[in-house]
Amino acid sequence: MEPLQEIELISLAEDIGPGKYSKLCNSLGYSYAVSQSHIVKHLNNVNEALVELLIKWNYNQRDGTETRSILASKLRELRLVELGERLSEGKYIPNQQDSHDHEKTPLQTSPGMAAHEGIANDLICKLAEDIETGEQMEALGRTLGFKVAEINRYTETNRIEGRVTCKGTRDMLFDWRQNVKPCNQHPRLKQALIDSKLVMLADTYLKGTPSNPGIYSKKISASLTVQRCREKLENKYRDQLCKIQMKPWDQSDYAEFEDMHTVVTMVKKDASGQDTKKKEILQGSVPEIFSTKVNGRLPARILISAPAGRGKTTAVAKMAYDWVHKEKGSALEHLPLLFVVKFRNTGHLTSIGEAIKSQLLSDVEDLTPEGLESFIRENQGICHIILDGLDEYAGISSSQRISESNIFRVIRLEEFPECRVLVTTRPHLEYFFDQAELPRVYTKMWIEGFSQETDMI
Repeated sequence: MEPLQEIELISLAEDIGPGKYSKLCNSLGYSYAVSQSHIVKHLNNVNEALVELLIKWNYNQRDGTETRSILASKLRELRLVELGERLSEGKYIPNQQDSHDHEKTPLQTSPGMAAHEGIANDLICKLAEDIETGEQMEALGRTLGFKVAEINRYTETNRIEGRVTCKGTRDMLFDWRQNVKPCNQHPRLKQALIDSKLVMLADTYLKGTPSNPGIYSKKISASLTVQRCREKLENKYRDQLCKIQMKPWDQSDYAEFEDMHTVVTMVKKDASGQDTKKKEILQGSVPEIFSTKVNGRLPARILISAPAGRGKTTAVAKMAYDWVHKEKGSALEHLPLLFVVKFRNTGHLTSIGEAIKSQLLSDVEDLTPEGLESFIRENQGICHIILDGLDEYAGISSSQRISESNIFRVIRLEEFPECRVLVTTRPHLEYFFDQAELPRVYTKMWIEGFSQETDMI
């Protein structure tokens, strides 16, 4: 019997609908907790959640030729007899033209399915089988941006049946793929394998795929490559940003970042993306800010709020420090470009391109603000922007002229929607982020305070 095709599972999921979701998941061997967590992960889109679980189940079957009859039987048991018959008879297999049409629809409307334009399921399954040790799997998981707790769960899944399998590794790679744009999947996975010292696997499965170093040769202007831009930013941050002056009157009193401890808390969101009244402490403090997922996704916009003197500047400086030094395990370790813009040096008519150029790249004569914005717009996945000190921004009080600066379009996710942006402010301006859709867009975090920890002798 012909193995199940993904397009069949996509069409089948649409016909099943939400009413039988939990029972079918249970019949396929997924616990209630797992089935519900996938609904949360897909922002209450039951169809997307079911498609992902069906695809995972299909690839976890040892004998692919029997999956059609097994799934059809389970559908009949749930009184979905007609769907079971259609599946058995292959009526969900479209002809070539229909297949093209069917594939386009979910790819355009479903972020989860869009991943299938990128790395194929077969490649993921074969790669997972060739990751031989737990140490290799954990190293790859860290490089792909998973937290320790998440990696531990995948590791446990590898051993859940009393023997060592690669199921957890497959699940990890599937989950990673869900959050990466198709065009970025191959180069990012190849670079992650290389960084995890799995070079042979990178060459075997992704031969011919350019890894991230190719990004650094891209030109922002005639004289400025990404590599040269990074070097300039690193020098700027080392000289001006990555220093914490403990006493305003003593310019020689600087603290090392290794001695700094900043407490960061995050406002938890419900399944619909709305803020709740609950907060949780980020265990890794500042290094966790960009790596923390909300409802299974990395947020495109982050708001950090704290009163004066609480540690916002310290947090921003630490993030710049981690980026400059490619701090191991940091979410910024492999990021090509990080732009840190200070609002206090930004006029109310200044564009985001003008702010970055004037504050960070003023010596690049052939770089124009428009050219820089165009580059960021076309390469949003390799850039993060930190907008520090909204309360110090002249434009925030010039409401009648807000529309004249595109910085507010960036803040509102209207510009650079796929570029991750972090904004810091004092609490009295939090109301600005309660407008329209911004509460769903922004993940809110608080700096609870910082201290200089020293060893007691």
